[in-house]
Amino acid sequence: EKEMVEEHPNTNFPDGFNTKYAAVYAQNPDTAGWIKIPNSNIDYPVMLVNDDKRNGNAYYLTKGFNGEDTKYGTPFFDTKTRLEPGNMSKNLVIYGHNSRYSQVLFNHLVRYENQSRWQQQPIIEMDTIYGNYLWLIYGVFYTNGEKHKDDSYIFPYYWTDMEDGAKFLNYIAEVDRRRLYDTGVDIRADDTLLTLSTCAYNFPGSRFVVVARKVRPGEDPNIDVSRVLKRRGPQFPDIYYKRKRENNNYAHMPKYQLYA
Repeated sequence: EKEMVEEHPNTNFPDGFNTKYAAVYAQNPDTAGWIKIPNSNIDYPVMLVNDDKRNGNAYYLTKGFNGEDTKYGTPFFDTKTRLEPGNMSKNLVIYGHNSRYSQVLFNHLVRYENQSRWQQQPIIEMDTIYGNYLWLIYGVFYTNGEKHKDDSYIFPYYWTDMEDGAKFLNYIAEVDRRRLYDTGVDIRADDTLLTLSTCAYNFPGSRFVVVARKVRPGEDPNIDVSRVLKRRGPQFPDIYYKRKRENNNYAHMPKYQLYA
């Protein structure tokens, strides 16, 4: 740590800083983590803006790492995210663009629609400026990003904190109903989630969401990928069924409310 400070004397590193990211943090102190998925194009810093002046959840939608204007933006944590060990949010939510014309940012994320891709790479490497972590992918699903695409409703996958264990497991049950396949990964009430969100193009306003959980202390991350099982009839937003001219068998069900 002494060498880190000496090498970057004009940078104020927070206590417990992950020295692995000293250089990029010195370039831009908005740097809050780094995400990498092997055998994909995803290998990027993750930013965090929590000041009101820059409108945190919009700033890096159109800004590059060095603050330059770009339509591709930079991956970023939800502004409500806490990363400090011992005070980490229950759900670390990261947003990133997906362009159908360029293989940048989260373009490769939607490949997880196919369970064969998950079998090739079931682990996400997502570090923070405080620690290095591995995450096992639990489920992937499509949802809508605009309320009018699903009867004035958006499934609240973008929450960051939930203290009640029973409500947490209830949320996981909602993910279960939506996920395209069962990876065989389990989730307990005391687990921490990583949620990745990007644009998709299989219906207007669609979002592709990947939910993973942090590898537990002492746990072997090399899981048996043969256990994967495609699910029949996962839940989609209403617009999905309308465009396919199919019956929405979930239309009668109440809309899940995170804190209800």
